[in-house]
Amino acid sequence: PLFPIVGLKLEYRKSETLSHRDFLGSFMALGVRREVIGDILVGNGQTVVCLYEKQFDYFTDNIKKIGRVGVTLTPCILDGITFEPKFKELTGTVASLRLDAVLAEATGLSREKASVLIRSGLVNCNYEIVQSGSRPLQPGDVFSAKGYGKFLLSGEVRPTKKGRLFITIQKYV
Repeated sequence: PLFPIVGLKLEYRKSETLSHRDFLGSFMALGVRREVIGDILVGNGQTVVCLYEKQFDYFTDNIKKIGRVGVTLTPCILDGITFEPKFKELTGTVASLRLDAVLAEATGLSREKASVLIRSGLVNCNYEIVQSGSRPLQPGDVFSAKGYGKFLLSGEVRPTKKGRLFITIQKYV
């Protein structure tokens, strides 16, 4: 197949609250590389994982629990999946819409440390690796930093009285 990716649905009690981190941690504990796992779409009582098809049997044979929560695994067709992401809203001010400034605001890092992440190739903007902190962002751009999460620069950007820019960032949770 052109794209050897399959869906795996994990179902559990709706009263249990599991996060993306819980799933990723359990998958990493199996000893698999992050590259074989695609999106992890966490819902209420069920989660869909996109993964490399050669790993499907390994996952179904070895996963019985995520954390302390028992799960049932079934194959899932990815064509009909709809997913509404959840966000945590972050606000702040930046001097400009440069990637390094916005990333620093989103992650709580200094601008210099954000620049080091970018130069190290650990930052994506609109799903492409970016290695220049001076890249300008626009409302609607999606960016992520390995180890810090994925963010959306939302449409609200307005100047402050002191000449800075007030921004709203949505962090995927």
